[in-house]
Amino acid sequence: KVAGTPSAEELSEALMEWGAMSVTASDVNAGTDDEEMLFREPDLDVFLDADRWKSEKLWKKAEVRALFVSATNADAALAAISDVYDVAGLEASVEALPADTDWLAAP
Repeated sequence: KVAGTPSAEELSEALMEWGAMSVTASDVNAGTDDEEMLFREPDLDVFLDADRWKSEKLWKKAEVRALFVSATNADAALAAISDVYDVAGLEASVEALPADTDWLAAP
């Protein structure tokens, strides 16, 4: 196993490799006094590397969400992550989307 908890970027890349349709990462403290503003900050150095955007700054704690075709695929990805990374400090859950979700409706 890889020592230590994976970063949000490492976890996101692993989830995509294991079949996630999309992955997002956000500040766990968003909307609180502890929120860490990273976007549109004047001192933020963002650059393109290996066909993806990277930032030199990351949140201290991030929530990573992934969209999978099924709960079975999500469970398999979580199992694979547990096999590779030390995930003792991570919380994980699988939530089903409502069956009647209209993906084309305007928000």
